[in-house]
Amino acid sequence: LNSQLLVVHFKPFINPPNNLLFILVFTIIYQLFAIFLAKMRLFFKIDSLFACYTKKYLIEYYIVRIELEIIFFTLIQYGELMNLEIIKQLSRTSNKVCLAKNEKGMSVVVKKYQDIKTLNIETTILNQLSVSGYAPKIIEMGEDFIIYEYIEGDLLKDKFLLYTMSDNVDGLIRLANELSIFLQIFYTLADSYILKDISFDNFIIKDGRCYGIDYDSVEEGMQYTDIAGVIAYAVTNCAGSIYSAFPFIKRILTNFRYQMIDVINEVRICLNSSKKIINIDSVLNDLLLIDDKKNEKFLQK
Repeated sequence: LNSQLLVVHFKPFINPPNNLLFILVFTIIYQLFAIFLAKMRLFFKIDSLFACYTKKYLIEYYIVRIELEIIFFTLIQYGELMNLEIIKQLSRTSNKVCLAKNEKGMSVVVKKYQDIKTLNIETTILNQLSVSGYAPKIIEMGEDFIIYEYIEGDLLKDKFLLYTMSDNVDGLIRLANELSIFLQIFYTLADSYILKDISFDNFIIKDGRCYGIDYDSVEEGMQYTDIAGVIAYAVTNCAGSIYSAFPFIKRILTNFRYQMIDVINEVRICLNSSKKIINIDSVLNDLLLIDDKKNEKFLQK
């Protein structure tokens, strides 16, 4: 609860009220009323213009602003406000995300935003993609939060680790196709925007379809930088040898016909930033050689 009294000097006007006691009583009443509304979990803001003068005949005027704002320090308080049962927190980034259940027992996701601009962009993208069936549907939204449906499936990250660990080439190719379809739809609907953050835990795989669930980092940019991000993530987060990820990477490159040199240069930037790969030049050279004839060689490594 944040209730503050802001007093600032203002230009004088004719015939100001001279009852300072009335002003003080009126202010206290409003403060009490604000506290009452807070307990009722309502939002409240009042701007009142008062004027008074001192005994020294110096006329002073004040704007007395009484502002009540309910500040949510935890997502549990959000849940209480919206009659939700908070199950667990899903993200600890600047935008808080948690899993909850509504009154009907339906699993939902609650996301609270620090930046309203990010909220507006993400809600626009979610609405566009959910119509096509590639993103969760928004159930409710407020000034700094949204509630959207919970998609119960497997993280792309988990499936990718499993398939690279077991050298499941067919599974990796299938994952690459599912991610490619999502990205192509996203680029079609989101116009000039790119995802920027290509972490595989931002995607859910369910019934052979890839869903995007996080758009905090979207910005205008070149699409091939996203593809480079996919490749860099695959190389640095696969299980076992990095060459186990090459069937996945090969299919991604096949599905997106960008200039290879542009993609590789961007991959270099991503790998340098991650600092997870020591022999970057060797990896990039092998990526440049990916084709049908070379693929077996890489798998044998």
